[in-house]
Amino acid sequence: MLVLILAGVFVVLITGKQPTQKEKEGISSPTKIPLPSLFPTSSPTPTLVPRKASIIQELVTLMPVVTDEFNIEYLPPTQSINVTIKKSPYEQSRKNAEKWLSDHGINPSDYKQFNIGFSSLRYIY
Repeated sequence: MLVLILAGVFVVLITGKQPTQKEKEGISSPTKIPLPSLFPTSSPTPTLVPRKASIIQELVTLMPVVTDEFNIEYLPPTQSINVTIKKSPYEQSRKNAEKWLSDHGINPSDYKQFNIGFSSLRYIY
């Protein structure tokens, strides 16, 4: 099928034949469909005070953090930090991840400002 289409295009290009008005009427003009942006044009992270900016820079140099209970990774496109809980019980592993963050200068009240999100593997409860 593809070979036939390509052969037809080749013949039209070589002969230079233009489509007739009747052929043109059967072809609709393309419609532009707006596509959503894959990446935001502005930073989702609020402006950080210098001390907090230095905390983020320090954390990013430690990423990814991989333990038996959790992973912590920085995602540059969204300027966010994702904490993935890998071990049950969820609450205990999350507390250990929160302790790691707290030991590095980020408290639970800072999670929104630093764009920190928690998720878990689907079999973790």
